[in-house]
Amino acid sequence: MSDDAIADAMDLMPMKPWEMPDRVPPNPFGTPVFVASKEIEEKARDDFETARRASQVLIDSGLDAISKLGALADQSQHPRAYEVYAKLIETTSNAAKDLMQLHKDLKDLEGREGGNQTNIEKAVFIGSTFELEKVINNLRADVKTIE
Repeated sequence: MSDDAIADAMDLMPMKPWEMPDRVPPNPFGTPVFVASKEIEEKARDDFETARRASQVLIDSGLDAISKLGALADQSQHPRAYEVYAKLIETTSNAAKDLMQLHKDLKDLEGREGGNQTNIEKAVFIGSTFELEKVINNLRADVKTIE
């Protein structure tokens, strides 16, 4: 009997974690390390494009339906029509948020961190005046004057 109840019930030999596809032997800390391959990255990119196109179609059709349902609700003056209209607006805005989240997820997946620029408004030198003078003299030496 092994520790794997499912393998025992199905009369199978359990696999070790590093024998599973897309894995390598455990690292020294005992947790398995996943291997990222180009094929996996390409599939993720294709899935992103498919999900992006589907989200855009849903948002576009939602916006079209909002304009038509708004006119219908105004004409009928029925509370249920306004309720459906409000729900459609909420659903369409959630689809737009999901599209933005999809872009964020892709950025995280690719490991890019765009927009993390730091603006330094005030800089304070911590050190002696002698050290500051050395830094300034080094900067002056690096700058070549053109005459």
